[in-house]
Amino acid sequence: MRVDEIFHSIRIIRRVAAIVLWGFLVTNGHANAADPQINPAEVPVSGGANGEPREVEENTWIFGENGALHVSGGEAGDGTDGEYKQEGEKVSIKVGDDRFIARYDGEKLTFQIGERSNSEGDTDIHSLASKTLTTEDWESQDWWTPRHDSILKRVSEGNVDLVFLGDSITHHWTEGFFVGTGQEIWKQYYGHRNAVNMGFAGDDTRNVLWRLINGEVDGISPKLVVVMIGTNNTGDPQTIENIGDGVIAIVNTLRQKLPQTKVLLLGIFPRAENPGPLRDKIAKINQHASKVADGEMVHYLDIGAKFLNPDGTMSPDIMPDYVHPSEKGYQIWAEAIEPKVSELMGE
Repeated sequence: MRVDEIFHSIRIIRRVAAIVLWGFLVTNGHANAADPQINPAEVPVSGGANGEPREVEENTWIFGENGALHVSGGEAGDGTDGEYKQEGEKVSIKVGDDRFIARYDGEKLTFQIGERSNSEGDTDIHSLASKTLTTEDWESQDWWTPRHDSILKRVSEGNVDLVFLGDSITHHWTEGFFVGTGQEIWKQYYGHRNAVNMGFAGDDTRNVLWRLINGEVDGISPKLVVVMIGTNNTGDPQTIENIGDGVIAIVNTLRQKLPQTKVLLLGIFPRAENPGPLRDKIAKINQHASKVADGEMVHYLDIGAKFLNPDGTMSPDIMPDYVHPSEKGYQIWAEAIEPKVSELMGE
């Protein structure tokens, strides 16, 4: 889903707070809302294990003249081969079965929101061919905590009627890899609805549970929360039931904290260009998690098929890296859920 999928697993929260929450909420089979007595507010949410500082990992990217790519360093170890295609500042990268979209402004290659620079208007983008660039581990860039703080500040101001809760797929509605990926569509559909985007790139179910327990929906009573989470759990050695239970725990935590708010749980979107084991796993997770829906306060909707061709393949013009929607993909998403969003918000 991100460059870190290949070279390192999510560390923000996951190694500390996430483990605490998961132990309490999921591994023992508890799919109910978090026990109010469990409030690991003092657990660090960034940095290395136990909150200790950690070294910044670096990856070296060697770009060949013919589109060949070699990546080494950090958790990439001695190196991994791939290929790339450059179109101005946009760089499409394929390594194994994974695809990424990066930006190159003539000097810096960036993959992640926290590092993204804005070279809008710069038409003199130099070729990457024959260049060697170094990128820092994006998780060492402390954007996650400031974003959490900004969400706390926003909800403290009130006037929140609609919340989108999720990972980078949600995050990129308003902060895409490229400026404007989903922003205009967000404005069109949600700008007038006092909507707050609570998507965080890299988050999995455990991260979202931590955020909910640590204040992101406190003091508000929105009409609707739209939840789409879990794709970042699929690469971990977790069972389908555990991942599904994590989604259920999120929904139940929302019900506890926001008793007057309706929840629209979306099935995890399909990923990968073609049908296969990963798609099958996602379908089973969705089936398990959908059991939390009661048709009254919690509704379930699976719009995954909307992103696929009739033969089950996925087009890169809808999801360029076969995970994150393009502008066209966000349009499909918004149109697919609009009738249900309008209904549940009482419009």
